[in-house]
Amino acid sequence: MKEEISNLANGIYKYLSENGETDTLKLKLQIKKKNSIIFLALGWLVKDGKIYLRGEGERTYAGVNPKKEIQVVDQKSKALIQ
Repeated sequence: MKEEISNLANGIYKYLSENGETDTLKLKLQIKKKNSIIFLALGWLVKDGKIYLRGEGERTYAGVNPKKEIQVVDQKSKALIQ
């Protein structure tokens, strides 16, 4: 099962990279797998920071996280690095 979820997560990531933010209902209709497997794969990607999920009304959208080029490394001095 872990391999199935991993493979699906890779496929979803590739799809979102090529097509941009997508309604999760559209993903479900295209993937044609059980909801539980789809959302486990989405959760895996969210945990790894590769994608985000956002809600709008009753819909949920998934998209690839943009690269974060600048990070706060010291809260006191607000020192930033690339």
